[in-house]
Amino acid sequence: MIKLYSFCIILIIALTSAIPASALTAEEAFIGATDAMLPMLSVNERMDMVDYYHSGLNTPVRAQMPGEWRVLEIQDNHLTFSADTAETASRVTLAIFGEGDKTIIAMIITNFIPATDAHVELYNADFKPIKQDINPQYCDWLPVKAFDQIDDLTVTLPFVTARVVVDSQSITFANTIDEYLSAADTETIKPWIVDSITYVYNKGKLKKRK
Repeated sequence: MIKLYSFCIILIIALTSAIPASALTAEEAFIGATDAMLPMLSVNERMDMVDYYHSGLNTPVRAQMPGEWRVLEIQDNHLTFSADTAETASRVTLAIFGEGDKTIIAMIITNFIPATDAHVELYNADFKPIKQDINPQYCDWLPVKAFDQIDDLTVTLPFVTARVVVDSQSITFANTIDEYLSAADTETIKPWIVDSITYVYNKGKLKKRK
């Protein structure tokens, strides 16, 4: 009888350990994020924003920082909220990749003035920053030969802005130079600039697609 009881306990432990931990949802990440990660919004303000969204209300939250804050979309793997002030229009998206200790939370911050420009910050499931920086640098967008082909390239294109698109497994940066260059300059540079740069999630890592 004791042996049978011991066997049952071992079996229960084995079955329990075989059940994967439930994946963190974007809504849980938004509400549970630390003040260091989302310093502009208190936990109570975030909960109010989620409640308004689920109630179908367009009511804004007025946080410590000036402006109006609203949740715009909630899916299991991503949540987007607006942070609009008199000076700027911004969107923040939290995108979740993986689960358990392999979870990556990507926070995409997008500004629209003067052109669409986004950057990404990465966190783990404990809301601690991940050291990896996936934001493309200037030379990531332009092959070396571009500098030989276009005179005064860095004068015409001193920086590169990008929008960010996410799906369940990847983060893609797409350049937005056409929003601030003239049509003629855009046509000159387009053949030499990389259209998009994608990072794909695989086994707890974001790896650049070649």
